[in-house]
Amino acid sequence: MHQLYLNQSPGKGVLHIYIEGDGRPWRTRESVSHDPTPRNPLMLQLMVMDTAPSLYLGRPCYFDLGDPRCSAQWWTHWRYSETVVASLDKVIDQFAAEYQGIALLGHSGGGALAMLLAARREDVRSVVTLAGNLDIDAWADYLGYSRLQASMNPVLSPPLAPKVQQLHLIGESDAIIRPSMLARAVALQPSAELRVIPDIDHACCWQKVWLQILAELK
Repeated sequence: MHQLYLNQSPGKGVLHIYIEGDGRPWRTRESVSHDPTPRNPLMLQLMVMDTAPSLYLGRPCYFDLGDPRCSAQWWTHWRYSETVVASLDKVIDQFAAEYQGIALLGHSGGGALAMLLAARREDVRSVVTLAGNLDIDAWADYLGYSRLQASMNPVLSPPLAPKVQQLHLIGESDAIIRPSMLARAVALQPSAELRVIPDIDHACCWQKVWLQILAELK
């Protein structure tokens, strides 16, 4: 089950699909959260600023939907697993056929999912990641976490087609994802741009540049 919010703006051009970050999968380094839902959903706030047709695609087991199939594995070690990506992909299929293509927009772990989704779809026009976790092993090693053994690493996926616009944004003050961690992933993508944004950290203050970024989408 997924929580969805749809901005049904006029037109059937490109559908913008917003994917949130990991939220709060752990309460402490040793204690798993009972509910990973983000308290301050950045991507939902950014979607409100978007005048294009847009879909906020909630991740499985987030937003306390009472799905009996959920367990903490789905927001910890399995958060970028084949099952999670396939579930998101199936939801997108229910909306994408009405449009001329899709743009995948993801923050942090949502950026990882955006790249994993883009690798399997033919209708992707653009991918934009904000502090995207594009190399989950480099991220885990940097922060001293256990590697997510049951999750797929976007950096190991085949490069996207050159026709897919890729813009990977990182805040200059981000202490969780560093530009050096993204360098390998971006270098493997023929049409990717890595851009460091001053005066922004991992979660704040993307709103001040978002309209400019939207204007750059093809």
